Amino acid sequence: MNKDRLIIELTPQYPGIFTLLVGLRGIPDEKQVNYVNIALQCVSQDVDYDTSSLKSFVEASYGNMTVFTSTYADKPVDTVAMLMAQAGAKFADTTVIETDVRERLIRNNCYEVNRQNLDAVSGDHQPALDVLYGEEPTVYTYLLQSLEAYLAIIAEDESDESSALVGSADTAKVVADVVKLDVAASTRLKDSAVDDAKLGDSEAFPLLSSLLESSGGCWSIELDSLPAGCWPALALHDRFAVTTSNLLNYIGQRGVDDSLVKLLKRHSAIENREYNLSDDEYIELAAAIINLGSDQLPVDRRVNLVRSIGCDVFIPTHLITPQKGKLIGSLIKSCLIADTPDAYRLTEGLDWPSRRLAILSSRGFVNYMTPELIGGDTLRIFRSNFISERIKQVVADELISYCAGMSVADLGQVVNYVRRKDNLHLNALALTWLASRGVPSDLIFPLLIRDIDALSDWNVLEVIGALDSPYRDLVAAERKLISIDTTDNAYALFERLRQMGKISSYSRDESKHLYVVRTRTSSSH
Repeated sequence: MNKDRLIIELTPQYPGIFTLLVGLRGIPDEKQVNYVNIALQCVSQDVDYDTSSLKSFVEASYGNMTVFTSTYADKPVDTVAMLMAQAGAKFADTTVIETDVRERLIRNNCYEVNRQNLDAVSGDHQPALDVLYGEEPTVYTYLLQSLEAYLAIIAEDESDESSALVGSADTAKVVADVVKLDVAASTRLKDSAVDDAKLGDSEAFPLLSSLLESSGGCWSIELDSLPAGCWPALALHDRFAVTTSNLLNYIGQRGVDDSLVKLLKRHSAIENREYNLSDDEYIELAAAIINLGSDQLPVDRRVNLVRSIGCDVFIPTHLITPQKGKLIGSLIKSCLIADTPDAYRLTEGLDWPSRRLAILSSRGFVNYMTPELIGGDTLRIFRSNFISERIKQVVADELISYCAGMSVADLGQVVNYVRRKDNLHLNALALTWLASRGVPSDLIFPLLIRDIDALSDWNVLEVIGALDSPYRDLVAAERKLISIDTTDNAYALFERLRQMGKISSYSRDESKHLYVVRTRTSSSH
């Protein structure tokens, strides 16, 4: 007891009391703990104590020291907390410490960053950094200094209920603070001559990446307050808002990189939040997205993203990089580019399916199509089961221009196609030209039979006169009897010729599928 009283008397006057007590040897541990406990209860704020020996001693014994665990009047809690801070003591479990002392120890950062302490220092709040930023700023600042330990605790939570960030008004501020830590640490990399450009995003911003990996919930932030170097990490974790302003900033600073593509894959729309998007900005953003490759983002996703912006300005075709497949057709169909010859010219050099899709997607192609624009696709157009017969009829009406470079075999295919389609027609000029190009007359004659009512007398004579025998003999008056081998109903044609005075009679031999025609020459003798 005399020693206890001596400590009580000596402590308020002697700065080296703790060095003395901790240095005692040959006494039971319990007594030594009690001596230090008594001294702490008697400390004076006016004495500059030597605390160099206190850290490890207190950390090992505080659970058995009433100055920490019990409540009593006149306890010098502020001075005790100050001494612990000076000593650098870190308490492993603050939950066993009396409330008043605990609050002051927390305020002085005198605790280990572990699960139980994290719950204790958070109080009634979530232990998320963006919550603590506003509710417990001292705790937040301390955890930021011990960020790796904090993030390890969050990551080890098997319940998945813990989250480093949950989304609040302060989330962006926390991200900015963590980015500053990474930027400061990057000095070491620069000093060691590491090329920043070769670092992955998780390497360049390791703390930020860990922070984002340890964060759940649906939240996002704006980019304008953060350095561009950290944007890919935010994109990879889908943590910046997919808005026109953010995307313009990102693309302007970093282009469309893999991180941004991964972000866009997760979204079906782009928001245009209270941002007055100019036409030039829209075009820049739209072209950047549209020109992604199909291996990066499917065409439909690209088109839908751009359409979601809600801007009715056409993207200039010179900014579009042509791609095989349905890209050009989709751009025309969705009105992202103007439906003009320039739009179709984007398909030059692509394959026929790409051009066909562009034609099918166009509402105005039939009005602006030209032989030069169609190029060598005329036969493909006729063969296609998808292209409208309205377009095919335009080609048929100007067959000479559209088919000028075709071989006889290909021209024959065109004629056969027109024969099979009752609502497609060739005019007399086309029929005569086909005959002059060497297309077999037995392919042309059935078209003359079918469309006889649409042709003038002069047209009929002109076409027949261009055909080979025996057809041309119908008007040449060189033979008396002419046999025409055809399964088509040619009565209207022969009646027309009879009325014109070119033949005198005609009949059909059903057994031989022949028409026997008597010319005027034969009837006059």
